[in-house]
Amino acid sequence: QRALLLLAVSETCGSCVPVIEQIPKWRELLPELAVRVIVGTAPGDSGLTSLEEPLSLHDTQQYARQSLGYWGTPSAVLLGADGMLAGGPVSGEPAISEFIADVYLQLHAEEDAEAVQ
Repeated sequence: QRALLLLAVSETCGSCVPVIEQIPKWRELLPELAVRVIVGTAPGDSGLTSLEEPLSLHDTQQYARQSLGYWGTPSAVLLGADGMLAGGPVSGEPAISEFIADVYLQLHAEEDAEAVQ
């Protein structure tokens, strides 16, 4: 129904901390997307478990990662509303931040162009 931005993170990954901290900001910045975390732990074992929208995804068997090509943490991938790969995967906080900025610009290019006119 709408595009999905998956952020693969781990609570035991020091490099993931900045990504985890920015998730609420990115959800606010990109309301057009479902921004969800994907973790490799069971729901009861993760502080990132969300039972309300947006739900967390718990890929304990690594099926999602394998189907998209293995990617470590932190990583991001964008799936279109049709379920097809729309961008990424990218890995590392700097690349993720740049990727999200690019997605934002793509989604808001028309608005920005109208604002300039």
